[in-house]
Amino acid sequence: MFFLDYTTTFFQSFNWAAVIEYINKPFYVLFWVFFVNGGFILFLLVLLWCFYKIYMDTMMGVFISKTKKICLSIDIPKNNMQTPKSIESLFIQLLGTYVKPTLKEFYFVGKIPADTFTFEIVSLDGYIQFIIHLAPSARDVIESAIFAQYPDAEIMEIPDYAQNFPDHFPSEEWDMWGTELALVSRIKNTDFLPIKTYDDFVDADAEEFKYKDPLAAVLEIMGKMRMGENLCLQIGVRGRGKDAINAWEASVRKEMDGIMGIKEVPKPATANPFFALFSPFLTIGKDIFAQLLTTEISADAELKKEEKAPELTNWASKLKPDQKITMELLEKKLSKKTLESKIRVMYIAKKEVMNRAKGVSGIMGTISQFSNPNGSSLLPVSDVSTAGAKYFFVPERTARKQNLFINAYKTRSMFKGGATFSMNIEELASIFHFPNISVKAPMITKVESKKVEPPMDLPTLD
Repeated sequence: MFFLDYTTTFFQSFNWAAVIEYINKPFYVLFWVFFVNGGFILFLLVLLWCFYKIYMDTMMGVFISKTKKICLSIDIPKNNMQTPKSIESLFIQLLGTYVKPTLKEFYFVGKIPADTFTFEIVSLDGYIQFIIHLAPSARDVIESAIFAQYPDAEIMEIPDYAQNFPDHFPSEEWDMWGTELALVSRIKNTDFLPIKTYDDFVDADAEEFKYKDPLAAVLEIMGKMRMGENLCLQIGVRGRGKDAINAWEASVRKEMDGIMGIKEVPKPATANPFFALFSPFLTIGKDIFAQLLTTEISADAELKKEEKAPELTNWASKLKPDQKITMELLEKKLSKKTLESKIRVMYIAKKEVMNRAKGVSGIMGTISQFSNPNGSSLLPVSDVSTAGAKYFFVPERTARKQNLFINAYKTRSMFKGGATFSMNIEELASIFHFPNISVKAPMITKVESKKVEPPMDLPTLD
C-alpha cells in the first residue's frame, strides 16, 4: 500500500511540462544532448567496428592477391567406367586443408583458414575441359586423390583461361551473362535439404547403362558452342572448422526434432557449476531416499517407463507422408560430410556470335534436372545475376553487374557475390565428375591411349 501511494504521489508531482518542452526542441539539440551525455560511446563503437571490417577485408584481400594459384587440366580415358561416387574421395580430402591460423596470422597477415578450390567445367570455343584451380601447395593432394580412382588420367598445368576474358564492360568485342546459383529448399532460408544426386538418376529398367549421367546434358550443351563462344560452370568449395560444422549439424538436427515433435530439453540444474560442486552429496541423498521407497512405487515407475517407450519409438508412424520424405532427405544430407560451396555459371561470347537463347537457356535448363521437388533446387541469385537490371539506367547498371561478376569469377572469390551454402560430397560429386563411357559428347578432352611404365631392363644409350 505504501508503494502504491508513493508511486501515485511521484507521478502527480512530476514536472511533465518540462519533459514535453524538452521533446519539442529541434532534433539537433536532442541529438547533441544525447551525444555529450554518453551517446558518443555508441557512435565510437560503430566507427571502430567499421574500421575493423575495412581493415580485415583489406588484409585478407592482400593475402589472397599474394597467394599464387594454378590451373590443372584433367583428361580421363575415354573408356572410363567409374561413377560419380569415385570422385567423393577427392572432395572429402579437402576437409583436411582447413588449418586454423594463429592470432598473429589472422589479424596481421590476413591468412584465411582454408584454401579455396574451384572445380570448373568449361567449353572454350566448343572445346570442353575439366579444370581445378588451386594453390600449388595442394597439388599433390589433388593429384593423389585423382590417380587413386583414375590411374590412367592425365593431369597437366595450363594457363588460366579466364585471363583471356575482358576485365571491364561494356566491351566493344565481348558480351557476357553470368549468375550465381543459390541452394533453395522447402525449408525456408536453409540449405538443410539436398538436391538430386547421382542415386536419383539410376534407371533400374534400362538394359544397358542403368546410370543416366546428368552431366551428359550439360556437356551436350557445352559441345554446341561455336568459335567465339564460351560456357563455364564454376564450383568453389572450401573446408570449415569443427565449430562451424557442429553448429550447422546441430541446426539440422534441431529441424528434425521439430518435425518429430521433440521439444528441446532444458539443461538440468546439475549442469550449473554451483550445483556440480554439491553433486556428490545430492547423489548420496538420492540413493538414501531411493532405499526408503517401497517396491510398489518403483514398480509403478518402471511401468510408466514401459508405457512411454512405444510412444517414443513409434514417432515415425505419426508423421505425414511429406514429413517422412523430409526426414529421409535431412538424414541423407547429414549422412556425408559437407563443404562450404558457391556455384557460378557464365556465358561469354563475341558479340557477333552471342546467342543467349542457346547458351543461357540451354545451361540453365540442364541444371534444373538437379532440382529435387521435395528437397532443394539450384536457382539464380537475382541480386548477382547480370540480367537483373530493369527500367532505369539499364546499360550502366548491367555493365556494373557484369564487372562485379567477372571480377568475382576470375578471382574465384568465395566472399564476393551472394552467400555461400553447405553441400555434402555426394551433391558436389553429382555436379562435378568425370563422364563415363556412356557420355558421347565429342569435344571432351580424353586420353586416347593407355600409358604404361617402361620395362626395367630396357637398354639405354650412355
